[in-house]
Amino acid sequence: MNNHLEKVWLTIDIGGTRLKYGVFNQQGEIIEKHSRATQSDSLAAFLADLYAGIDSLAYRFSGIGISCPGAIDPLNQVIYEGGALRFLHGVRLGELLNARYKLPVAIENDGKIVACAEQYGGSLQGVADGVAITLGTGVGGGIILNHQLRSGNHFRAGELSFIVSRFTAGDVRWAGQLASAVNTIKAINQVKDHADLTDGETALRYVNDGDPQARAIFDDFCREVARLLFNLHSTLDVQKIVIGGGISAQPVLLERVRHHFAQLVAESRQFGDFPFPEIDRCHYQNDAALYGAFFKLTRQADPALTASQAAG
Repeated sequence: MNNHLEKVWLTIDIGGTRLKYGVFNQQGEIIEKHSRATQSDSLAAFLADLYAGIDSLAYRFSGIGISCPGAIDPLNQVIYEGGALRFLHGVRLGELLNARYKLPVAIENDGKIVACAEQYGGSLQGVADGVAITLGTGVGGGIILNHQLRSGNHFRAGELSFIVSRFTAGDVRWAGQLASAVNTIKAINQVKDHADLTDGETALRYVNDGDPQARAIFDDFCREVARLLFNLHSTLDVQKIVIGGGISAQPVLLERVRHHFAQLVAESRQFGDFPFPEIDRCHYQNDAALYGAFFKLTRQADPALTASQAAG
């Protein structure tokens, strides 16, 4: 049990396959971290396991921050759709947690929460207009304009998987398909006859070793990411774009995305001068959602702590 004078905060990253729990101290440091399989059979099973994970932690928490898939109404703390966890549609998760634990709760979409992390403590600090994207099964994102995270009229701003990449008669291709890191890993393993199509480590080893087939597939993926970033920038005119997701740790990703983005900028010169935004990787990697939930929670629940973090 923590000292009652020291505030401790709980954050939870709700994923389709794993629940990740992070315990933060007042200095914004993770002091304990756990994960468990997501119970996806029903809402009742999911909630029972979510509560069990919280109850297993021997701390007196000051608040709970949640990262969750789906369109999120952060003010009323309602989940719409719920991503892979469809049973979360319409659930007021914040109310349920507040009623059970009598603690303040903050909740946000899992793509937007990464933008929160990068804005408050990462690669988007001090950036008035920026975008954070996450590359995984699809493409998530958070858009910051005039220092404010944008939710949109239907809480769907930043749902980048739904951007149309190609549209011909009888054929629609989405950014969530063509710029999918998961699909890219599968394609590389398939062409190399590797039995485990989900083995990212092996697929990326082929890429980094310069295998021609793997590099060609990976380069197509980077080209699609660059196209997505170019379209976002041409619409929003941002200062900086940061890329997250596990695959963003690969130096070759940033190198090739920047290369293809520069090609698009060069092609666009026929229409006039096109400013080049800064493109970088997210500061927080696999723990970005936990940090984002912490920052959002403390800014909502404890302005004094927020001020001390800013001063530090």
